[in-house]
Amino acid sequence: MNVSTSPTDPAPAQPNALPWGELALSAADLAFETDRRGVLTRLLPGKALGHTPEALLGKSAAEMLLVEGQPLAPALFQTRTVARGKAVWLRDGRREAVRVRLDVAPAPGNTGGTCGIGIIIPADTLSEDISLARTRVLARISTTMRSAFPPRRGLLPALEAITATLSATSARIWNEPDFTETDDDVIEDGTLRSSQRTFRFDHHVGPETAALPRISPSAKRFSNEHSIVAEDSNGSLIVVRIRIRCAGTVVLRLHRAETGVWAEAEALLCYTALSAITSLLEFDVVMTETLRDSRFDFLTGELNENGFNDYVGRAIKRLAKDSTPATLMLVGIDGLGQFNETNGPDAGDHAVCALTRTLREIVRPRDVIGRINGDILAVWLETADQFTVSERANQICLHGLPLLLDTPSHLSLSVGFATRSARADETLASLTQRARLALRSAKMAGGNGWRFASDEI
Repeated sequence: MNVSTSPTDPAPAQPNALPWGELALSAADLAFETDRRGVLTRLLPGKALGHTPEALLGKSAAEMLLVEGQPLAPALFQTRTVARGKAVWLRDGRREAVRVRLDVAPAPGNTGGTCGIGIIIPADTLSEDISLARTRVLARISTTMRSAFPPRRGLLPALEAITATLSATSARIWNEPDFTETDDDVIEDGTLRSSQRTFRFDHHVGPETAALPRISPSAKRFSNEHSIVAEDSNGSLIVVRIRIRCAGTVVLRLHRAETGVWAEAEALLCYTALSAITSLLEFDVVMTETLRDSRFDFLTGELNENGFNDYVGRAIKRLAKDSTPATLMLVGIDGLGQFNETNGPDAGDHAVCALTRTLREIVRPRDVIGRINGDILAVWLETADQFTVSERANQICLHGLPLLLDTPSHLSLSVGFATRSARADETLASLTQRARLALRSAKMAGGNGWRFASDEI
C-alpha cells in the first residue's frame, strides 16, 4: 500500500490494492472484495487463478464459478454474514476446474459489499474430500432405500443425495428392461406384472433440459469401464450403466453446465453409488417375490389377501356344518390417496399401521384381520351377526384415525359389512362382493360412516 508524505492526507489507494492484502496472501492463494451487487472491486494477486485483474474487475464475482447452481456459491459474494470453509468449483484463466475453499465476510464500513480469501484445495486433498463424500452418499443411499418399503421408493431421495454431493446441475436415473413389453403385460402401481417379474422407474432431479451433450463412440472413458464422459457446448455429462437381472440396465446420468469438470474420482463415486443402488434393487425383488408367496402382510404383520382368503374359505366350510353365522367387515381409509400425495407414501404406511392397531383394540381377540388392498383391511368375525357388528362399525367410524405425524392429522373411516346367516349356503366370493358393495356405498355417501349389505345387494 502506498502512503503519502503528508501525515493527514493519505494518497488514494491503488485500484487493485487491498489494505489487508499482504496479510491475507500470507495465508491464502487469493483475496478479493466486492460491492453490494457482488461485483469484484479488488483482486489479489495480480493474476489470481491465472486471471488478469482487467478480465474480472467490474464484473460479477460469480463469473469465476465453474458450475452454475452450486449450493450457496453465488450468494457467497453478497453475504451479510460470515461464511467459512465453503468449498466451490472456480474456473481459472484457462477455464479449467479449480477447487477452492472460500472464507467470506461482510466488508468493513457497512458498505454492503464483501471481502474474502480463497485457498486452493490440492488434488490429493480433493481425493480425500471425494472419499469422504463417497462415504456420506453411500450411507445416505443405504439408509434411505433400506428404510423404504419397497426399497425402490427410496430411489428419488438417493438420486437427490448424489446430485447434491457432486453439485450437478441435473441428474436422472432410469432403467432399460431387457425385453419387449407385450399386450399381455400389465402395469400396476408402477410395477410391470409379467413372466419376467421386473419393474420400471425413471426419476429426475434438477431443471429439465432437452439440450444435453451427445455421447459418441469417441466419448471419454475413465479407467472404470462403466463410466463415460461426453462434452460439447451444452456442458458435460457423466453416464454410468450397470446391468442387473431384475431390472435390465440401470443408468445414472449427471449433468454440469460447464466442460472439463468431471474428475475420475467423481466417476468412481458415481459408479460406487449406482452399485449400491442396484444391489438394493435386487434385494427389493427378492423381498417382493418372497412376500408374494407369503401369507402375511409385511407392513402390518396381519394376514395378506391370500392368507386371509385361505383362512376364511376353510372357516366357511366349518361354519356350514355347525350352522353358525359370521360377518365379513371391510374398513377403508377415506382420502388416503390425497393424503399420500401431500405427506408422502411413508405417511400412508403409518396410517395403515395405525388402522391395524385401532381394529385390534375394537374387535375381539379371536377375530381375524387381513390386509386385502392398499387401504382396505378386512375383519372376519365368527358367530357375530349384523347387530353385533353394527356396534363395532359405529365405534370405528366415531373413533376415526388420529395420526401423530409432523403435522397432526385425523382421517375418517368407512365400513361395509355383510353377514352370512347360520343356514345360508354362500361362497366367500359372494360374501366379499356384498361387503365391497356396502363399503363403496359408504364411501359414495361421503365416507365417515358404515353400510350393511342386505341379501338383496
